[in-house]
Amino acid sequence: MRERPILKPCPFCGAGEASFDHMTHWTGQRSVIVNSTLRHWCESEDTRHPLITITRSNDDDCIAVWNKRIGGDV
Repeated sequence: MRERPILKPCPFCGAGEASFDHMTHWTGQRSVIVNSTLRHWCESEDTRHPLITITRSNDDDCIAVWNKRIGGDV
């Protein structure tokens, strides 16, 4: 089994706590994941949007978007 990539800390508050929610669809025989949403409540009081959400087709894609930093690594 492949390991899930590690989340980088939040670029705004520095915390790394996040949760994943999955939207599923019942096919008649089994439930399949339609998309994944990463949710992070930013702990910084300076941020205007304390909830950050990223929705993609799977957890790994959410993590890749979360870990992407403009201007290089942070």
